[in-house]
Amino acid sequence: SALCSVAFAACCWFLIPLFVDLVLPAYSQGTQAAQWAVLTGIALAPSVFGNIFNLLGRQGIYLICSAAGLLAFATCWWVLSNLTQNPVLVSAAQSMLVGTLISSLTSVGLGWLICKRHDAKHENMLPPEGVRLS
Repeated sequence: SALCSVAFAACCWFLIPLFVDLVLPAYSQGTQAAQWAVLTGIALAPSVFGNIFNLLGRQGIYLICSAAGLLAFATCWWVLSNLTQNPVLVSAAQSMLVGTLISSLTSVGLGWLICKRHDAKHENMLPPEGVRLS
């Protein structure tokens, strides 16, 4: 699945300029931003593990992941807007990519930690080995 997403994004990266020049030539200045934006789908993929927060009733952890992504977006946006000559749309797309990736990776890391703690807490609740529950 991840490999398919990467392959799809790579195809899109190369096809977007051709499509825009052929069908939407008036929007050609946004081509580079669209190419960066297509990568956001790959960065979003690991966030699926954030669903575990709902199962465990820990939505506050999801908020932490979102805040980490927002902080990464804002920081990246400031750096790219003030310290580079990138067009505004490209800076926005690149910042969104970074923010999404940080949010997703934070979700994976905290999800793993929460599940590990949850499992350890419930390990003591298992019956002794060899005891059958009816």
